[in-house]
Amino acid sequence: MLANEDRFESLREITDRGRAYHEQWCLRVFAGALRDLRGAKRQRRLAQLIAITDVFTWKLLRLDRRLSRNQTEVAMRELVESIVGGA
Repeated sequence: MLANEDRFESLREITDRGRAYHEQWCLRVFAGALRDLRGAKRQRRLAQLIAITDVFTWKLLRLDRRLSRNQTEVAMRELVESIVGGA
């Protein structure tokens, strides 16, 4: 869908909803890590969290780099922890 979203309005609507859902999920899941941040720093941190929890990150680690499911989960957890620490 992502490859064709610019060609088909119906796909663009679906992918836009997916992006909005993912952003809201990150805001909810990482609320503690975002709570004390303001302005550009908060927006940057949110963007980082969105990027490292994106389905493409999973695909890159799991399929392209051929990590096991367990190792992919560990890698993604480590990425998140490197950004939010223990928050």
